[in-house]
Amino acid sequence: MLEERYNLNLRRLIDYIFMDAFSQGIKAIDTYFWKAYQEYLTLQIKAFGEITDKYPAYLMTARNVMALNTALIERASAFEPFSERAAEVSRLAHDGKEYSVIVPESVRDIADEGIALGHCMGSDSGKISSGDMYILFLRNSSTKEEPLVTLRYSDGRITGAEGLHRRGLTDDERKFLKNWGKEKNVQIAA
Repeated sequence: MLEERYNLNLRRLIDYIFMDAFSQGIKAIDTYFWKAYQEYLTLQIKAFGEITDKYPAYLMTARNVMALNTALIERASAFEPFSERAAEVSRLAHDGKEYSVIVPESVRDIADEGIALGHCMGSDSGKISSGDMYILFLRNSSTKEEPLVTLRYSDGRITGAEGLHRRGLTDDERKFLKNWGKEKNVQIAA
């Protein structure tokens, strides 16, 4: 674990093992822990070319989300009709004063969103590629590059909304989506 490619700080790693891991409910620092931790770090290198979070607050959840979203990136070739899907829902894009709705341009965008927010909405890749479902992004208009909430869109409805670590919508976000939904003829079921 102290290999150069991981670039871990020994003191911080010791704190993570003996304090953070136990507060996460990890009862033993055994082979299973080390394999999960190494897999989490390796998946980040695979997805981003570097490690962006060395000491996750919830290791097992973070590892599972990284694994799902990395698999989505690897299966990107199965999404050849993705640009067609994006064109089908492009009318849903909205640039508002406080919030914006963004139509992702690639499967990689969806995977990156899931990784950044700590959820795995992109794991519904089969539904996305078949056109049964689409993913949209709700963003603060002032910081459109920063993930805020991922939306599931299917059959004229928003059927799911997840922010950081699967949080639901805030009252302001819900209010915006209801107004946006009226304008775009989209039901908000989330």
